[in-house]
Amino acid sequence: SNIDLHKAKTKSSQKVADIETREKEKEELSLDERMRKVKEKFKKIKSSYEKEKSSTIQGRSDADHDKSKISQIEESEEYITSEEEIERIPSNKNADEPKLSKKGMNRGKINSIGKSKQKEINNEIKIENSESQIFLGQKKCEISCYNFVVDGANIARFNENGDGSIGRMKNLRILINTLDSLNIQNYVVMFDRSLYYIIDNQAEYQKLIKDAKFIEIPGGTQADHFILQYAKREDAYIISNDIFRDFYELYGREWIVENRIAFQFVHDYLLFDKITMI
Repeated sequence: SNIDLHKAKTKSSQKVADIETREKEKEELSLDERMRKVKEKFKKIKSSYEKEKSSTIQGRSDADHDKSKISQIEESEEYITSEEEIERIPSNKNADEPKLSKKGMNRGKINSIGKSKQKEINNEIKIENSESQIFLGQKKCEISCYNFVVDGANIARFNENGDGSIGRMKNLRILINTLDSLNIQNYVVMFDRSLYYIIDNQAEYQKLIKDAKFIEIPGGTQADHFILQYAKREDAYIISNDIFRDFYELYGREWIVENRIAFQFVHDYLLFDKITMI
């Protein structure tokens, strides 16, 4: 009976072991299946990512290629075509239709992007070449519409220390550079004859007054008379730190004050109290 009991226990234990083994195998199979599914999902994700990445790289490559192509077109000689080469040539379709001349046709093979870019360039050129505007006091105006007469001796003899015994060519050079930078073209500069004897560079001064814009007044007279007469006749503004008090009665204090423009040297530049560049 003990033997039978032992056999029964052994058989029971074997069954339990078999059940546990099957459960373990089932669990392992389930784990493998889950891993397989995860791997398949990962492969799909990776494949999709690689495809998307490839598409993105190709898109970027195409964009870079297009950008490079446009840049080459814009920098080519054919692209830069002047408006002067465009002329109106009668045609059967439309006599008013603008066409390129032969020279323009050779150089003017511009696509729609090129035409748009050329128009932008032409507009920029027009802006750069347009006349500068200034404020004269509170009045905004085109600078080319106004005349100026400069008290040359007053400019040349200016010194921060108030010593006007020496004329300085440097001051005159700064004057010219400043007027040029402001695009002031309609001006004359008048000098007393006596300035020649005190200027620090007589040779350069003599060369300067050969220019029609720079006028040396005859000896024995004052440049102030000529400066004011010119300003009155040409409706010109007077650039001078001289207040012309002796001429208030003749020309009127109000007119002189209104038309006189004072100046100040700042390093190598001239500033004016009534001229503001915009």
